[in-house]
Amino acid sequence: MAPLLCEKDAQKRAAGWHRLYSADNGMMTPSEETTPADETCLKAARAAIDVNNVAFRKFGFAGTPWVLSDTGWHLPTGILQETGTLNLFLKTTDSESGHE
Repeated sequence: MAPLLCEKDAQKRAAGWHRLYSADNGMMTPSEETTPADETCLKAARAAIDVNNVAFRKFGFAGTPWVLSDTGWHLPTGILQETGTLNLFLKTTDSESGHE
């Protein structure tokens, strides 16, 4: 995942995220070329992943995806499927306006 975080080309990065969660992830394709990422970037990316993993365990998340509002509230994934429910949640928990 660290090389993906260091990919500078936005299209390659987006394709990489898609590939990461594809059923055939890890299978090499003949036309695929990889360019080694900058070691400084890889070191920073690995550190960011480590911090994320520590926070994940510390907060006791049961799995992914977990969505947190900017005020720290956990949003159940079901709430994201219905716009009206999400807007009501935001109006109830967030003092900022604009949740129409």
